[in-house]
Amino acid sequence: MATDQAKISQQEACPISNGKPNKTLFIFQLFLRLIAAIASLAAIFITITSKQTITLFGAPFTAKYSYSSALRFFVVANGIAAAYSLISLPFVCLLKYPRCNPRFHFFVYTIDLMMLCLLMAGLSAATAISYVAKNGDEHSGWLPICNTFHRFCSRTGVALVFSYGSFAVSFLLMLLFTNRQRS
Repeated sequence: MATDQAKISQQEACPISNGKPNKTLFIFQLFLRLIAAIASLAAIFITITSKQTITLFGAPFTAKYSYSSALRFFVVANGIAAAYSLISLPFVCLLKYPRCNPRFHFFVYTIDLMMLCLLMAGLSAATAISYVAKNGDEHSGWLPICNTFHRFCSRTGVALVFSYGSFAVSFLLMLLFTNRQRS
């Protein structure tokens, strides 16, 4: 009798551990992967189309993402993460079946973790260079450029917001996946 009650309370505490696929969690995971891909693609589009040319003392000066290795890395990191999010959708569909090999779950989890780290690295690089562009660095003699290239800096900031959104959604996916595997 006590073991039956323990099994019932365990199933109530961990409703996805009963061997049956949890359809709501599965659809939510697909939705989150799609949102992460869309946010990363938006960040890429905004960054790539950010270009501003100004004229100072009769000479044109241009700011665009390809002049910064940090922003190029940011675009590549978001591109890889978006591609993985879209490519992983059919593979995640296989995870909903209870007979799926646990190694496959671990494989998807591991690549999700690598994509999360890649996004974090791209965001760190872009955030650092954006900070220097906005505030400058007196010790290095770098002047702030955002007061001159305001539109470029604003668009780069919006791209960072989209990429941070993609990172947050990817992190939430990792938490859901970890919680699911734990139970």
